[in-house]
Amino acid sequence: DTVMHKNVIIPTDFQVTSLVTIKKVIADLKEGDTVSIKLVHGYQLNDSITDLLFYSRRTLYANLVPQDFLESCQVIQNKHNATVTNLDIEFFHGGNAKALKQFCDKRRINLAYIPVGQNPVQTHKRSFDLIPLLDKLEIKKQSCIVNTAVEMPMERVSEFILNEMNA
Repeated sequence: DTVMHKNVIIPTDFQVTSLVTIKKVIADLKEGDTVSIKLVHGYQLNDSITDLLFYSRRTLYANLVPQDFLESCQVIQNKHNATVTNLDIEFFHGGNAKALKQFCDKRRINLAYIPVGQNPVQTHKRSFDLIPLLDKLEIKKQSCIVNTAVEMPMERVSEFILNEMNA
């Protein structure tokens, strides 16, 4: 077997589901394999010229991504720095599968992990679910069954992630 590097996309609503999916990606790696993970959130931009002129990824990031979620991602990346070469959060603004294909091609994404078993949380009124668009792509997909009993406040997620990964 040859060592592989995978570029994985995971749709995210910045909830525990995404973190559990990241753990599944890492658990599925073969010995020596590495992975770059893109957590991608669908966000429809407003058509208003003023909104577009003053659009800032940094502001959007600050407004939508909970601090606890960021910290949990950091914990995962630190704990698995030998295998997880990159763990990024990105926003996808395109509204169709063709735009998502270009997004994935540009980032050399070759695998999508799709969380199954929980409904995505509507993070913002302009947020949208990426899964229907991912389903249309000709890309290898892996379903990740997420135990819905994992409901917990984000504040407790970092300790959950540490405990789970030590198990």
